[in-house]
Amino acid sequence: MAIVDEALRNPVGLLFIVIALGLLVGRIPLGNFRMGGSGVLLVGLFFGHMGYLLPKALQTLGVVLFVYSVGLRAGPYILESLKKSSGHFVILAVLIVSSAGGLALLLRHVFNLPPHIISGLYAGAMTSTPALAAAMEAVGDAAPSVSYGVAYPFGILGVILFVQIIPYVLRVDLKAEAQKYQDRARGARVLRHTFKISNANLAGRSIAESLPFAKDRFRIVRIMREGRVITPSSDMSLRLDDLVLVVSDAQVMDELRILLGETVDQEIPESEEAKSDWVVISSKAMIGKKIGLLEVSELHGIIISRVRRESIEFTPKSNYVFESGDAIRVSGTPADVERFTHIAGRDPGIIHETDILSFALWLAVAVVVGLVKIPLPGGLSLSFGVAGGPLVVGLVVGYFGRFGKLVARMPQAANLIVGELGLYLFLAVAGCAAGEHFVEILRENGLVLIFCGVLITVFPILVSLVIARFFLKMDLLTILGMVCGGMTSTPALGVLTTNVKSDLPSLAYTGIYPLAVLLTTLAAQLLAMGSSR
Repeated sequence: MAIVDEALRNPVGLLFIVIALGLLVGRIPLGNFRMGGSGVLLVGLFFGHMGYLLPKALQTLGVVLFVYSVGLRAGPYILESLKKSSGHFVILAVLIVSSAGGLALLLRHVFNLPPHIISGLYAGAMTSTPALAAAMEAVGDAAPSVSYGVAYPFGILGVILFVQIIPYVLRVDLKAEAQKYQDRARGARVLRHTFKISNANLAGRSIAESLPFAKDRFRIVRIMREGRVITPSSDMSLRLDDLVLVVSDAQVMDELRILLGETVDQEIPESEEAKSDWVVISSKAMIGKKIGLLEVSELHGIIISRVRRESIEFTPKSNYVFESGDAIRVSGTPADVERFTHIAGRDPGIIHETDILSFALWLAVAVVVGLVKIPLPGGLSLSFGVAGGPLVVGLVVGYFGRFGKLVARMPQAANLIVGELGLYLFLAVAGCAAGEHFVEILRENGLVLIFCGVLITVFPILVSLVIARFFLKMDLLTILGMVCGGMTSTPALGVLTTNVKSDLPSLAYTGIYPLAVLLTTLAAQLLAMGSSR
């Protein structure tokens, strides 16, 4: 067994032993329930108790990798998600943080707990390292870290178990809900309709002259005129009674009925003069270029009606920037479509490559952003930390896609493996660290601290669930994502997204997390005030 002990004393060996055993434990069926990624945390607690520890830097690396990958995936859709939330993200963030803080204040008086103990319990129950740092700064020493160490494992495990158990309690199939969301996203964003031109103001005028905003609102893909199907060009004139096939976002369709005419139940098929096909962008000549700058219709004779990026499909605007791996729907003559396909997709190996230079530079920026301290009134300060910084940077660069030569996007497979690896790094190290002194702290401080920590974790979760589900009528996937964000629980989000294979919880998480970090940090400082230490 000497070789086993030697492997466990080696940080790399211990890391992957904990991850592998943890994932095996996570697959053990407990009825219809499986622990999933939380098994890594439990195995880490055991090995930590046995005296096997992992370098703290690996935990930081795990947080940075996981949160940054979440930001990249959510970035392109975060603004739309915030608009659709109708203020619910703010409501739930305030509700979660304030209910936890109010309960912590009540428990402080009931059990006569000193401020440094209750502030540490609060930070641990909310799994918020920035909150712990704020409490320690307010107290003036590391005293809050003791109670933090008691509450933190239950805080992590509690939220992880919550997002897995609640769907069974409420009898909600999260995978089915995720599929419905994906179907709505695809169907709501892009529609195809055939219109019969009845607006006399369009007759005899070119498409470019009469519909100058078409490239940014919709695409005319094919025209049927006297039984002949043709591909339109910007200088082509429309005629009354022309049938035109239009592709656009759903919200534009009502405007088009006024502008063009009524829709008709008639499909305009492909022909020898008009063909459509999907093309995957991989050419360096296309990547990073805007559709408008390339003048796609004029230079290549084709029309781009749709773009499919990962699981989302939409009609692109003229300022849309091509990225490697984008699937685009092109229409034109068969010869033009074939020629453009050869130009746009001539380097297929590129779609699987990750720009490591850009990846490393953005992570460096993310860490710096997390370390910046923002002064607040009353001598307080705020920093997003190693979790908030990468999330903010990931959201920003994910939304814009690139800044000059620095690419933000990664192939989907690469993004997923980076995120999952980061999650398991974090859980393994956190479990070992918490397990080292867990029994000792338990003996010294008794069950009161555990009881208080569990209450502070569970109470705001249940309150937010009831309000969001039964009063705000929100879907469960979004609620669970917001709970993860409000509780600043990155591991719980990782377990949730891994189980349901959907980014909907990530959108909710990223919408609420920054505000939750700010509020929990301030709450921890307020709870620590008045400490005699």
